[in-house]
Amino acid sequence: MGRVGVGPMNLKSVILKSLVVVGLFALLVVAVGMSRSKEREEKCKELVCKIADEDERSYVSEQELFTLLKQHNAYPVGEYLHRINLQHMENIIRQHPMVRTAECYTAEDGTARIRITQRVPLLKVVTADEAYYVDTDRRKMPIRASVHDTVPVATGRVGFEMASTVLADFAEWVQEEDYWRQRVRAIDVRSPKQVSIKQKGKHEDLVIGDLAGYEEKMEKAEVFYQRTASMEKPRYRTLDLRYRGQVVAGK
Repeated sequence: MGRVGVGPMNLKSVILKSLVVVGLFALLVVAVGMSRSKEREEKCKELVCKIADEDERSYVSEQELFTLLKQHNAYPVGEYLHRINLQHMENIIRQHPMVRTAECYTAEDGTARIRITQRVPLLKVVTADEAYYVDTDRRKMPIRASVHDTVPVATGRVGFEMASTVLADFAEWVQEEDYWRQRVRAIDVRSPKQVSIKQKGKHEDLVIGDLAGYEEKMEKAEVFYQRTASMEKPRYRTLDLRYRGQVVAGK
């Protein structure tokens, strides 16, 4: 069997293709190097802040976040882009008591950018010793004049453990129930087994005892109101929901 050789034309073609590949690779290396060099020389022109849920609530301002970064020497404007510690910026911004999540990054236009979401109150707690919110992550959230969310208020003998568990669960359930969302005003806690609900526009309190099985108890009250809506009712002081299958009215 004869040997297959590479003719002069084929050899030239192979050499030409090799030169093209080497040239393209060299251009790529130069382009990457120039890009990195440009990045190392480019400084941050501006810090842009986006509050993702600002249409729903306004608990924190852009200026507050900028001030917080400056206090920790982490304000990026004027710094070389490659030297900006984005993780450090995020950690600082998350320290703000009204910030839930924070994301920091740099853009091709030479700006540094912040994107945050705010904490969402679920329950307000007012006791003889302190006042605070419990947010949707079941964390303590400070009272601020800018917080206008309408949430149930828990009063009486309320510790944070109770507020962040059973009371927060109840408050979340109330927010999801069309019937009760605009009716529940406050939760009065005399002890874990002596809980009553104060209503908006109603004289009587709903006595539910402990919070175990509150869905069934509140459903009884809803059915009672619906069935007696067209009836003339005496003025009650309480509606006791603790008894199975009964609503006991107290004057």
